[in-house]
Amino acid sequence: MHNVAESLTPFEAATVLAVGRNKYGVNPMAISGGEPTLNKEWLTRFFQELTRLDPDSEARLRLDTNATVLTSEYVDRLVEAGVTDIGPDLKGLRTETFMKITGITDRGLADRYFEECLVNCGVHY
Repeated sequence: MHNVAESLTPFEAATVLAVGRNKYGVNPMAISGGEPTLNKEWLTRFFQELTRLDPDSEARLRLDTNATVLTSEYVDRLVEAGVTDIGPDLKGLRTETFMKITGITDRGLADRYFEECLVNCGVHY
């Protein structure tokens, strides 16, 4: 038996969560990884669909991210799509720790992502 299924479309995923949120009164609701920000178009569309299906002005929609690919433009797009909270999740204070936690084995890529994470998480040392 495999634990792999077809990926849901943004509309399908938003429908599942909107139904669950209304059925169980969940608020806030958090979306987390793997790393959800890697698929910008899918994630933006998902939040647009979720806010369209469940237009509750009191809903809190949180995005948990390692912040490695966030830009100010991307954050603006997500907020416009309905995200109310973004929680950057720091994966260590050294590249080696970042590599262990994320599973990235390419040192150059890890250095780049780690530096972006530090900047986006507001860490200065």
